[in-house]
Amino acid sequence: NGKTLTTECGWGGIDLKNGASIVNGTIKHTGNTAAIKAFQASKIENVIINVTETAGKIKGGIVVQEGAGCYVGSIKNVTINGATNGIETYRCGDRTDLAIGSMENVTINAIDTGISLSAPIGEVKNCTIKGAKIGVNAYLYGPYSVTADFINCVIEGADADIYAHDEVGKTNPGSMTVTCDSVMALGLNVVSEIEAEAAGRVFIGIK
Repeated sequence: NGKTLTTECGWGGIDLKNGASIVNGTIKHTGNTAAIKAFQASKIENVIINVTETAGKIKGGIVVQEGAGCYVGSIKNVTINGATNGIETYRCGDRTDLAIGSMENVTINAIDTGISLSAPIGEVKNCTIKGAKIGVNAYLYGPYSVTADFINCVIEGADADIYAHDEVGKTNPGSMTVTCDSVMALGLNVVSEIEAEAAGRVFIGIK
């Protein structure tokens, strides 16, 4: 109902489980780790997340937690300010299901990375994703696969708008497909650092 919830815990702000949702309000996160840790979350909608920076601490806005059964059904009309990583899928299992079903009208202003992906997500539409260093960080991590489809989005980062990479010197049997529409592709700074063993399983380009 438009109220503000302040979360201070050192282990994170809110755990979303068992199909829970967060709608219509503001979260002021002054604690550590993430403002929202999603395990089985239905939706996060019409929410502003303001994260207070603490030197030496990595803080997320929304983190889809480790495990093949962890997900957010949808993230819509959400603004995230001040997080180290705005949205992150954290070791989300050797999976084909979506860690994030869809994202729409999401605005991220992060102090490091806008979105960090190591799992499949659905369509990302009409979003503004900005990180002071990297806009979208897509990486192969062990058996995990990555898919993302960006439509009519703004993606910006000083070092890379999209940074695609794998774990150096490790076997990464997953695959990666990151696409954007043709209008978005104009002027995007895409940095790809993929080892030869993974090169045939990675596609970054225009859908």
